[in-house]
Amino acid sequence: MSGRKIFSNSAALLSLELVSKTLPLVTFPMVARALGPAIFGKVGFAISLASFFGLMVSSGFPTYGIKEVAQNPGQARALVSQLVGARVFFAGLAYFLLMLFVWTLAPDDAMTRSLMMCAGLSLFVSSLDLQWFFTGMSRMWVIASAGILSQIVSAALTVTLIYEAGHAMRLVLISVLSPMVAGLFLLFRTRDHFKLPQPLLRPRHWSMILPACTMLSLAGLMSQIYDQLDLILLRYFSSDIEVGMYAASCRVMGVALSFIFFIGQVYFPLICYAAKVDSERERRYLQLMWNTIVMIALPLTIGGVIFARPLTLLILGEQYAEASVIVRWLMPNVMATALAIYFGGRLITHRREKKYLISVGAAAACNIIFNIILMPFFGAVAAAVTTMASQLVVAGLAGYYSRDLPRHRSIVFIVTSFLTARITSSYQAEKRDRALGEA
Repeated sequence: MSGRKIFSNSAALLSLELVSKTLPLVTFPMVARALGPAIFGKVGFAISLASFFGLMVSSGFPTYGIKEVAQNPGQARALVSQLVGARVFFAGLAYFLLMLFVWTLAPDDAMTRSLMMCAGLSLFVSSLDLQWFFTGMSRMWVIASAGILSQIVSAALTVTLIYEAGHAMRLVLISVLSPMVAGLFLLFRTRDHFKLPQPLLRPRHWSMILPACTMLSLAGLMSQIYDQLDLILLRYFSSDIEVGMYAASCRVMGVALSFIFFIGQVYFPLICYAAKVDSERERRYLQLMWNTIVMIALPLTIGGVIFARPLTLLILGEQYAEASVIVRWLMPNVMATALAIYFGGRLITHRREKKYLISVGAAAACNIIFNIILMPFFGAVAAAVTTMASQLVVAGLAGYYSRDLPRHRSIVFIVTSFLTARITSSYQAEKRDRALGEA
């Protein structure tokens, strides 16, 4: 049964991945070229900042919900009522804090401030998102259906409405509306099939969930620091053009990185359940997850580093040619993120949220310090390198704190392979670029 469940869930999410990667291959290059690096940088900055405030809604609560639904499906109805109520409340609070930031500390640019306020509307959309519920129930085909519908709506609106630099606001609105479509789909599916109660908006009903969710939210805040803060800081140290180059490069890397999140989404609820009932089954799932990471993340990392320049030119065009250097330094994040997800997930499944918080907190501190020191001199490259280093810090500390948990073989092999591949592929890429330059 578990083997069929893995296959079915993998097929569902693979279908979603194929759609979510195929459509952006058309829409993303078109948007990046239509807006240009400077305007695209403003949009990337606004969306990143809004997502930073969205951590109050979208980090700790879904992770906690997946774990609890997977381990205690009989309590799912009450849990949805509590989590949705809490997330709606914190969405309002987060948007209020975002408005304060826009009025006080945001760049003195009317366009950027308007984009930030518009992007902040996504906070309310994400508060009603029930993807975590279906993930915990291992109902991945429902998630895939919602995601595919959202991608189709987003692509249709983008192709129709985005064709010049003055359409930046339209792009931000699309980024809010497309997940709203998926959220409404999941909301109606949940209401019709599970007869869930109304959200509880009274804080006294959240006493059982807030401690763990707060811990995971703080951990999410720390991880967002090394995922998103670099782009925000870069806006204060560099030009809009370099910010646009970095934002576009992150999107290129994100195509490869999404496969790693796909692996985590398939295996995380299964490992959560196995951790509660059967350590041998947990070890088997861990081995399967590890093998999948090796087969997918390592080739993506090596290939991305070697072919960074042709990929950048193919996807983004000549006006983003300088971004190929950034892409090359970002691609090792694929393997580093895979390691961080694997070891960090080990702590969460065994209720070691405090240890996970320590791991990502240390990584966030390293990221802030090195970005402030290096970014004035190396710009976007510094942001890419410090992000990779932060992910490795998470993986290292989480691996240390989970050393007494059920494990499998090949840990030393994969870390060694990652470092060897990074050095070798970087050397080959530099040699290749020098040859092209001489030609």
